Amino acid sequence: MPKTRPQAPRLPARKLNCIGAFASSRFRSNTQSWGEDSWQQATDGANAVAEGTGQLRKILHIDDDADIREIVAFVLQDVGGYDLLQCDSGRSALVEGPAFEPDLIILDVMMPDADGKQVLTDLRDVDGLSTVPAIFMTAKANDDFREELIEAGAIDVIAKPFDPVELPGQVAAAWEKRSRGN
Repeated sequence: MPKTRPQAPRLPARKLNCIGAFASSRFRSNTQSWGEDSWQQATDGANAVAEGTGQLRKILHIDDDADIREIVAFVLQDVGGYDLLQCDSGRSALVEGPAFEPDLIILDVMMPDADGKQVLTDLRDVDGLSTVPAIFMTAKANDDFREELIEAGAIDVIAKPFDPVELPGQVAAAWEKRSRGN
């Protein structure tokens, strides 16, 4: 019996500039017609981590943009199979995050109340979150800023716009790199 595939969320046209015309149009229209290769690529990252020694199961995702949260939920939770807690601000992550006990934190850099670096600093002061690896997502991913985020404690930086099909693999690659101590 063929595996049932999740339905792709519908994104408003105004979001095309947020994650990029390529990624959002590909996401909105092509997930309905993804062939086996696309579905395999989207799930390979999660499967590789699950089969490895360092289990990545629970991800705390912090982003103020509801549409980005919806896309990330679809590709990491519905397609990738990760347990996902999403928060729309650093403040809510500080409240909800510790009880969730994430293995990994993915957070936006530019948010209205506090930038991602400040949110990560605040999370580092919370029992249970102080040593959780973090990945930043940002549209400002030049080499200097990327290095600044790594120095702030990130294990990786994922550039926006991101390709939803590649996101599970990017997360898995960062996790594996961290697991190897690189």
